[in-house]
Amino acid sequence: MCISGRRSERPTFVLNVAPRFSNGAISHRPDVAELWADNMAMPFPFLAYLAVEQKSTSLTSTTVQQCGLQREMLKSSSSLSWQHIIGPQSQDTGLLVDEQRLGRLRHGARPLHAAEMERLGVG
Repeated sequence: MCISGRRSERPTFVLNVAPRFSNGAISHRPDVAELWADNMAMPFPFLAYLAVEQKSTSLTSTTVQQCGLQREMLKSSSSLSWQHIIGPQSQDTGLLVDEQRLGRLRHGARPLHAAEMERLGVG
């Protein structure tokens, strides 16, 4: 995310230019309003570190608020799992689950299809 020489440009784009979803959540895509669960591991940790570095309580607040807006839209209504992608171009409502909790893999979350979730008793 932090490309040499462009570090100061990235937060400006993410916070002021990137498309927004209907609830105000910052889009993962630069060209269309789409929310991706992946976003939680990309711009938001970067913004949180930047907020600490700059001692910016307003950037900290914005980052926390954005995490909540992402969760509001991506969290499944029937479980603690999140949908992968919500949006017009790359829609993927497959649910992400923490496979470490399920004792299956050490690599974190990945989309599971309904049949697999049913077999595992998730959701």
